[in-house]
Amino acid sequence: MSQRIMDTLKHYRESVTSALVEGRTQRLAELEEEVLSAIDDLPSTRRARREIDRLPQRMLFQWMQEHQRGGSDVPLDDHTLIARCREILGEDGDWVPDFRDASSSDRARLVVILTWQCETRCTYCAIPKQSGREMPMDILNSAIELLSSTDKPALELRFFGGEPMMEWASIQAGIETAQRLCADRDIRFMITTNGYALTPERLRWLSQHPVHVQVALDGLPEAHNRFRRSVLEGEDSYDHSAIDKANLFHELGIPYDVIQVVHPARVEHFVDDFCHIADRGFRKIQLNWAHNVMWREQDITAFVQGLHALSKELDDRWGRGDPVRLMNLGETLQRVRNNQEVTVDWDGGIYANNGVLYRPQSADKLRLGHVDDAKNWLHYRLTRPTDEDLLDATFAQSVHKNNARVGAVMTSWVRWMNERTLSARAATRTS
Repeated sequence: MSQRIMDTLKHYRESVTSALVEGRTQRLAELEEEVLSAIDDLPSTRRARREIDRLPQRMLFQWMQEHQRGGSDVPLDDHTLIARCREILGEDGDWVPDFRDASSSDRARLVVILTWQCETRCTYCAIPKQSGREMPMDILNSAIELLSSTDKPALELRFFGGEPMMEWASIQAGIETAQRLCADRDIRFMITTNGYALTPERLRWLSQHPVHVQVALDGLPEAHNRFRRSVLEGEDSYDHSAIDKANLFHELGIPYDVIQVVHPARVEHFVDDFCHIADRGFRKIQLNWAHNVMWREQDITAFVQGLHALSKELDDRWGRGDPVRLMNLGETLQRVRNNQEVTVDWDGGIYANNGVLYRPQSADKLRLGHVDDAKNWLHYRLTRPTDEDLLDATFAQSVHKNNARVGAVMTSWVRWMNERTLSARAATRTS
């Protein structure tokens, strides 16, 4: 931003502070109109507009956070601060949930859909693979600018698709741009990939940056080639996967986890697939049972039996010092996975989650805006649909009901595994 814009924003922040402290809240709308008018004829004002968006609300929330931490630099006492929130934002039921969301300790996250294309045609993936839907650099830069507009100290930019590694140059440029723009903050990155394009050279480059890689592996060759088929007829997708990269991940110190999808058509063998991945050297594995796929009664029964077999397998491995970790044991329990991260599609459209990829008929329900709207990150975080509406837009009702039964099995097993671990620790302490 130019010095003139920065000076204008500084004056605006000072004016908003004075209005909030002195109780001249009716002046806030006028101040916003004045500052927008002042920068209207200046070039490259989108970033400045994001700084202006919702500034009074963001300042009130920041002051409340400081009060909760016991800070002494807040210009209003606790009672007056709550009164200002009620005056500007409405009844407690209107703004308190937003404050809790805005002040949570989690990272500000943004998902970017670099492409809708992919080298595989997974049988459980409903995303229509389309060329011509690749994110231009100006859209990616706008998305990064959007993420940087958050007031949170910790951020995460997630590269998703399709297959994001097909846009390798954009990943490199995006990581470097985001680190430069957010140099004074804790920013990290995540790439969700099928592993086709994870060459040793690219992994070495990634190892120089705070990148976490989620790599998809479905297990034995017969599982991978059946459910993660290559787009090229006759090509072996298992051979093109990252199955041989475990040692390289560990040598380079790249944080990762393996996503193993459990398909109902192969549910009787998912423990064998898990063991194969672990035996190839991967230590962090997450089971993602297939969503948006109908599970029959016999599939669910087989899943229950497989999970109990997996518990015995894990006991044996841990007993002999195998460091393999099942990531599901440490995550928040959800019967149905429902991503709720602000998501920017290839064309700059902003959505409440990535459901727009596989349920385009719900695009209007999930759409929150466009990067050119120049809103602050918090705006999209707070204007997203409710959890219930998100589920409704992301899943057909019959599929959601079916999938929730599978999720109930998984969450029940995870609770049992964790309770068993806690009991074992308690017994060790008292022995």
